[in-house]
Amino acid sequence: MRVDIKKIIDLRQKLHRMAELSMNEIKTSNEIHKFLHKFKFDKEIKIGETGLAFVYDSGKPGETIVFRSELDALPIAEPEDIFNKSLNNGVSHKCGHDGHSAILCGLAEAINYDRPEKGKIVFLFQPAEETLTGARTVLENKDFVNLNPAIFVALHNLPQYEPDSIIVKSGSFTSATNGVEITLTGKPSHAAYPDKAVNPTRATVKVLQFLLKDIYSADYKDFVLSTPVYTQIGNPDYGVTPGNAKIMVTLRAFDYADLDKMIGMVQDNVRIIAKNYNLKYRISYTDDAPPVENNKQLVELVKQTAEENNRKIIEIDKPFRWAEDFGYYTLKYKGVYFGYGMGDIPQLHNEYYNFDDNRLLPAIEFLYKFYKKLQQQL
Repeated sequence: MRVDIKKIIDLRQKLHRMAELSMNEIKTSNEIHKFLHKFKFDKEIKIGETGLAFVYDSGKPGETIVFRSELDALPIAEPEDIFNKSLNNGVSHKCGHDGHSAILCGLAEAINYDRPEKGKIVFLFQPAEETLTGARTVLENKDFVNLNPAIFVALHNLPQYEPDSIIVKSGSFTSATNGVEITLTGKPSHAAYPDKAVNPTRATVKVLQFLLKDIYSADYKDFVLSTPVYTQIGNPDYGVTPGNAKIMVTLRAFDYADLDKMIGMVQDNVRIIAKNYNLKYRISYTDDAPPVENNKQLVELVKQTAEENNRKIIEIDKPFRWAEDFGYYTLKYKGVYFGYGMGDIPQLHNEYYNFDDNRLLPAIEFLYKFYKKLQQQL
């Protein structure tokens, strides 16, 4: 395998310093394009404003295999004492997408010198994973879909797992999720005359009680979670009785049908509560993603690759609670998404998290070996 790891490390650190939020990854995208332009791709595809796909085409019949990474960072301020600090104040790579992108660039370099003997290999740099909207942007792109993708592959770094270990599970690997925004609207009044208002405070309490307790009363197939994340009643004014309220909640479930059931229960209960308190209501949805569903055959190939290369395999029993829009790919295509152990470093989304550059080369080597196995098996 031929990779200039020093340049890959330099790239990762450069991407870290230019961290950008979802759908604004312009400098990040340009830097990746600049790094990869020297390799002999058969096709390049622009996806939206920032997404990129690079294709090696053997010209012979075979599967189209997509290796995917993410481009975006998080709205988290980085401490002053952290190594290689982000230059974009309030934005930083606290999920390791800078590392994932660097790994994918390293894999593209390796395969440039060992091109596929059949089918196509696609390197997909996807925007907006953190807002769970990027995968849909990719799947709406006609040029990308016309590549006839058959298999999607991705890894995600996981702190607190043994370095370079491979974390796998067939079936659901992550939770399904949906963000729900509930707006209750009554009528404000002077605070001296609260009887003239239609105050949503009591209804808000009822809705929160439902979201924190009563929603769990249904007969679910598996784990579900309801997490209220934001509540606002009225405005910060002592002279006004509130006339509106907003509640935001994140729903999660290991089973997609359970998530649908939770959403239905929210709709029914908010409608009843609003009616009981003479309020209008509106429910909207965002940040939704299906569970990542791993193909069993592909998981077995990941495990075989790990065994043959002396990597520790960790099989988890339950999906992770967090969500990933990679699930949109596995709704339509075969896919495998697995964890990559990062060792004893701070957890994802922690302000002191920083991708460990020592993991770059081993991760590239693993994906390259997996690529070779896919070429043999498919």
